[in-house]
Amino acid sequence: MKPWASWLITLAGGALVVAAFVALLAGDHREAIDDAFARLRMPSWGTAPVSVGQGSGSQSSTTGPKGDPGERGLRGPQGEAGTAGSPGPRGEPGPPGPKGDAGAAGPKGEPGAQGPKGEPDAAGAKGDAGPQGPKGDAGTKGEPGGGSAGTAMRVLRGSAVNTCQPDETMISAYCVSSATEITAPPTIVPPRGAKCSALLNMTVVIVCAKL
Repeated sequence: MKPWASWLITLAGGALVVAAFVALLAGDHREAIDDAFARLRMPSWGTAPVSVGQGSGSQSSTTGPKGDPGERGLRGPQGEAGTAGSPGPRGEPGPPGPKGDAGAAGPKGEPGAQGPKGEPDAAGAKGDAGPQGPKGDAGTKGEPGGGSAGTAMRVLRGSAVNTCQPDETMISAYCVSSATEITAPPTIVPPRGAKCSALLNMTVVIVCAKL
């Protein structure tokens, strides 16, 4: 038995004896007995009891082992869904992403309708005649022909413009380039001349004859 339990039983027995003794006493000694009884009341629970042959030090109680945890309770019902919150502020735009790869070429489109025919441009102004080129070298004398003795012909070349003499008749004319090839027909200059375009570096060749 613990020390404090033995003291408690002792005090309780003493209190019963005093109570019986008080009940037997007369009224004149009642106050003195009540005073003595008050002094013999039980000590407070915060005071440690002292027994004969024991020290006055406090008695420490030992703590028992920790009990096992209880079983888990049942899950409660699911609560009501809360109201939707207001939308937050709009976030800042993110940085631009990397450039994507070029897509595959699409199919070839159908040809469009032919547009209207354009109006012809106005003819440009006639250009000025170019400067006369240097006179060419005389050709070698030809063999006498089988014609009549009264017909004589000569060839003029080396310039952009040439003219037969007043007593001659121009029987042919053509334009040549620097490679002496026939390239274009000349422009006839009445009554006995012809010319070619000096801008294209062409010269005229004419044949004059006395008929």
